[in-house]
Amino acid sequence: MLAFHTHHAILAAGSAVPTTTAPWWGTALGAGIGAIGAGIVSSVVAVLNNRASRKQLQQQLERQEAMLDKQLDAQREQHSAQLQAQLRQHSEQLQSQQRDNLVALEAQAERGHLDIDAQRQREIEQRHAEREQWRLEARQKAYVDFVTAAERMRDTVAALGRILSGTFPIAGGLQPSELSRLATTQEQMHTLYEAAFQQAQVVRLAGPRDVAAHAQDLSLVMNEYLNYSDERIRAAQQNRPSETLRDWQKSVRRMQDHLEAFLDAAYLVVNATPATSRSAS
Repeated sequence: MLAFHTHHAILAAGSAVPTTTAPWWGTALGAGIGAIGAGIVSSVVAVLNNRASRKQLQQQLERQEAMLDKQLDAQREQHSAQLQAQLRQHSEQLQSQQRDNLVALEAQAERGHLDIDAQRQREIEQRHAEREQWRLEARQKAYVDFVTAAERMRDTVAALGRILSGTFPIAGGLQPSELSRLATTQEQMHTLYEAAFQQAQVVRLAGPRDVAAHAQDLSLVMNEYLNYSDERIRAAQQNRPSETLRDWQKSVRRMQDHLEAFLDAAYLVVNATPATSRSAS
């Protein structure tokens, strides 16, 4: 810049000097100065052009940086969106797995409950079957014992009939041996009746109601038979006709009928299926 102002000052000073023919060295000096000025101008222009180029290059760089920033922002957004999508996908997969696991656990628990219920039901049925078997065995024994006692009581009919086969009064009455056998038979009848009565009570407790009712009826008939037999024995001991002979004979027939009815009812219970046995009891 100093050289440029100096050049203009020299030009201005030269224009103020009167026009004369310059010496040769003046012309040469002027040409040199002109060349220097032209070089300075070229340098200035180059500097200006260089500045313009740098400015343009700076603008290009700024535009490229802005474009890169946009691209990076877009890439970050895309990457963030992908990550969020992956996270959602993973979250949905985890939730689906958790639901599947929960459903599987619930199904497993349900199967476990069903297995436990089934096992409990089997145990209940087994205990019930064992109880029913025990009850059936107890009933069978009670029925057999009662029938045995009732048949022994019934068998006294024949023994008593052999002793009291005659028509009373008879000449001279019964012999002492016959009276002794009659007393022994009477004592056995009372003993057998007591045993049959006790067994009838066991049958009534063992049940069911139908069999218990037959046992009750049979025990009542045996009691009637015992009372009529006592009356016949007293009449024979007194050598007189019995006033209850027909009633005694009826009680014998009734005792046999009730014994057969009890056997039929007991047979149905003993040979019934478990369901029928439960409904009957």
